[in-house]
Amino acid sequence: MGGLAKIAILLGAGGGVSAAVTPIVISSQNYNDQFRFTDLNGEKTTVILECVPQENKYSYPKVDKSTKTISCDYSADPNTLKNHWVSVYGNGVNTLHCSNKDGRDTDKLCYVKKFEKKSDGSISYIDN
Repeated sequence: MGGLAKIAILLGAGGGVSAAVTPIVISSQNYNDQFRFTDLNGEKTTVILECVPQENKYSYPKVDKSTKTISCDYSADPNTLKNHWVSVYGNGVNTLHCSNKDGRDTDKLCYVKKFEKKSDGSISYIDN
């Protein structure tokens, strides 16, 4: 079989010329669906907070300092994640002290004794 015939058969089997040149575009409106928290003052274990995607919203880990829990929350503002961490730190007193692992906002190294995954999917933490 000639080279041209082989190409025609391959293109026909693969969906024709349009299938060969049409890119597949996979787009997500949701970012940061998983957040990792590693305790630095305990066993150095990592717990993952998984947030269910919501259309046209950005997920972020909402820290409640009074109950020492971290849960999923959502916002249409892509800057909410960074702004929330600034508000959590506040004046540095009675707060959750964390730094970004390898510069990633979704991977935190925190100065706590332990993180624990709760039955509702949220995370609780124990201070030193």
